Amino acid sequence: MIKKKILFVAMQMSIHTTRWINQLEGQGYDIHLFPINHMPVHLGLKNITVHEPFINLSHILFLKKIKNFLKWIFRREEVLLSPPLSLVKYKSIYKMIVLSRLLPYFSRLCSYKFGTSDAKIPELYGPRTLKKLITMLKPDLIHSLEFQTCGYNVLFAKKQYKKGKFPQWLATNWGSDIYYYKDDPAHSEIIKDLLSQIDHYSCECQRDVDIVKKLGYVGSILPVIPNTGGVDIKFARKLREKFTTSSRKLIMIKGYQNFAGRALMALDVIVRCAHLLKDYKIIVYSATPDVEDRVNQMNQQLNIPIEILPYTEDYSKMLELFSQARIYFTISVSDGISTSLLEAMAMGAFPIQTNTACCDEWIKDGESGFITSPDNFEGMTKALKLALSDDALVDKASQLNWETILKKASKEKCKKIANAFYTSIFNDVSIDRGLHEHQ
Repeated sequence: MIKKKILFVAMQMSIHTTRWINQLEGQGYDIHLFPINHMPVHLGLKNITVHEPFINLSHILFLKKIKNFLKWIFRREEVLLSPPLSLVKYKSIYKMIVLSRLLPYFSRLCSYKFGTSDAKIPELYGPRTLKKLITMLKPDLIHSLEFQTCGYNVLFAKKQYKKGKFPQWLATNWGSDIYYYKDDPAHSEIIKDLLSQIDHYSCECQRDVDIVKKLGYVGSILPVIPNTGGVDIKFARKLREKFTTSSRKLIMIKGYQNFAGRALMALDVIVRCAHLLKDYKIIVYSATPDVEDRVNQMNQQLNIPIEILPYTEDYSKMLELFSQARIYFTISVSDGISTSLLEAMAMGAFPIQTNTACCDEWIKDGESGFITSPDNFEGMTKALKLALSDDALVDKASQLNWETILKKASKEKCKKIANAFYTSIFNDVSIDRGLHEHQ
């Protein structure tokens, strides 16, 4: 039986990409990936073929590459770039050898700008190269993970594609791709164009489903599930039972300060509530440089231990920290359903999240968490004070959120639904029948 080919156009270094693709392990698909730049793939990716523009000399021994290159020259054999035992295979699109140390310079030589938007990609990884790969590979399905780089790249490659029918295309939007950029004049028309060209759409917020319908999308819409898969229930249960939420003395803060994140405001709320935090420890994770500077200032001014958690993709370490946290606190002007929010809920940390994420689809304001406006400083301060003082509230919320995770975000359930995506697409059946085939 010939395996169905799935070509992912995705951020190859992302843990989110890795978690999604690895859900397909053992399902019998021939999985390929086209990256967005020269950066290495995430170490967790496995059983996948990555297509690079050139033969990268860092992948295998020099003599092996020369041997493969000569095979291609004289026998026109396909060039395999990775060792036989590697979990990731590499193939080149253009049959040229490039020293890996030169790739960053090649990538910076020229960028491809996507229409009127400010989004761009290195020319080497742009639509022309992607179009060539699609022509060579002939995938049964293209799945773009994220809109503003990966989705736009497929859109512009499709516009250049002239050889027969373009493959089916499933587009998944991450985080702010739709909610934030739909109101940006430089992006709004490209997003509408993209939605008119795709065959299938998926996302992690019902909010975004409603938005794409308003923008004119009429294609198939797949079930709403977290974009990174679900929570390992067995592992989570062991950790969350160590400490009741009301007994914990840790606050976890997401440290993004960028176009969407507002971690500096979260730290201002901490300062306002400092008199209530003498026995507490604050950990700021994923901190941007200006947030780190602010934390250093606070450590000199306040008698509260505040730590910056170095970047980590250690799933178990983050879950362990959330299992020790009384409160999870995040402020943003736009987001999807944050993976860290789901992990915090699973671990019993009481969530305080802004209403610009789709957290209202997961928590009930005032019962299983607090949902505030990103510009309501006093509201956030009040929410933090209540979460610090009301033991019954946080303990009850812990149980409510655990029940929600079991119902909507278990790893096993999300994996089953994710695989039903592809079954329904390839067999042209309803998602319900696709789910039935994965029972």
